[in-house]
Amino acid sequence: MSGPPVVLLVDDERAGLQLLSALLDRQGYRVITAETASKARELLTSEAFDLAIFDVHLPDGDGLDLCRKTIGEPLHLDVPVLMLSAETDVAVKLAAFEAGAVDYVTKPYSRQEVLARVR
Repeated sequence: MSGPPVVLLVDDERAGLQLLSALLDRQGYRVITAETASKARELLTSEAFDLAIFDVHLPDGDGLDLCRKTIGEPLHLDVPVLMLSAETDVAVKLAAFEAGAVDYVTKPYSRQEVLARVR
């Protein structure tokens, strides 16, 4: 892929979505956003991404299921998935890793930490 790295950012909290999108944009990433699992699935069938960041809880689905489907799609086999959630339960974190996530960041997050993990 040429050009800036492309990040799919999926979060149902609009303010958080806009904040993280702007942060990544300022760092040179091209960010495509979705507020629902259904919109994310639609984007996953038509766009190529270098990284996916999913919230665990979405209004119409589950970020863990979205993670499983992402890494199962031929277009996204090598795309790392980072989970971003206010959920601090260790069982949920472990489920995220079992679903294929490479990292898990708890909200509220430090901007520097998220950028380091994205890199």
